[in-house]
Amino acid sequence: MSLIMGRVNNGKVYMLGDTALTFHDLRKANPFIEGCLKQYIITDKLAIAFAGNTSAFEAVCPKLFLALNADEIINIAVEAQKIETILNYL
Repeated sequence: MSLIMGRVNNGKVYMLGDTALTFHDLRKANPFIEGCLKQYIITDKLAIAFAGNTSAFEAVCPKLFLALNADEIINIAVEAQKIETILNYL
């Protein structure tokens, strides 16, 4: 299970998340050694975090990193979830 939290305090946003990652083969990984983190700054006013399947997240990273606002992030995430759901049924 992953824990990622966000909070606004005095007009500033703080995001915290654990650093343990579980890959598809169920082994634990160190994000600093194996190259995958859970939180990313997109712009000065936009950041994202993820939990779950790293390969699914990595597949949409290029689109997410180009997003200009939260609405775009949401649309990208919804479409990615739809595609993953469809692929799971095939």
